[in-house]
Amino acid sequence: MILPLLLSPNKIAITVTPLKLLQCDHVQEFKQYGVPLIAINHDTPHNKTLWNCVSAGAFHNLLVAPEQFFPKADWFFFVDEAHFIIMAGEPKAGEKLAFRAAYGNLADVLVQLPLGVPVALFSATLPQLMLHHAVIPMVDSIKNLSNLDFLVSVPFHPPMSYPPKSIIFIDHKLSTAAVARYLNTRLPEAVRCVFKFRHLHFSMSTEHNKMVFDEFRKSNGLVQGVVATSGATGG
Repeated sequence: MILPLLLSPNKIAITVTPLKLLQCDHVQEFKQYGVPLIAINHDTPHNKTLWNCVSAGAFHNLLVAPEQFFPKADWFFFVDEAHFIIMAGEPKAGEKLAFRAAYGNLADVLVQLPLGVPVALFSATLPQLMLHHAVIPMVDSIKNLSNLDFLVSVPFHPPMSYPPKSIIFIDHKLSTAAVARYLNTRLPEAVRCVFKFRHLHFSMSTEHNKMVFDEFRKSNGLVQGVVATSGATGG
């Protein structure tokens, strides 16, 4: 492990090791060859100066345990001004390089997130160029419910991942039931026991709407999809 770092002094290595005792041995051994390294574990002090040094690349070898790559997914991943993914992350016509190529590579970050981390992209701007990437063309009219087929892949069967939690807004309250019923028919009968779309609107009782939303908020709740009118979300 020492030789690659001696030959490439500008690179940083992450070394996975199972025991703290081995980390201590590595620290002493690498220091003999002038390679700065740090063992990162529960004993590492929460010192701002130290972590600033780690972030700045002061240590060429970071010793970690394998469990540190799989933390509990108790956080979110947000992307603000998400239109930059296309507008700045991809080269414009006639140009070879993107203005901010890192934006175009954010998909590489998503696949490395722990399973279960909610991801949300935000933008108040939808330039014409974005329509090609962010909008699914509608077939016929809104009455053609097959326009919603992208929400539930068919054939759908375990061990495929369940569709993500979704809130679908419909203008007309009578259409909410039809949409929920249509999406549920795309799920196998056995899957509907653990996953279901429910509808609600402002004419339904407050108790019913609260029950649906409470079940929807649960991480393992039966309601994973809500079809609602915008008025049902108020109050």
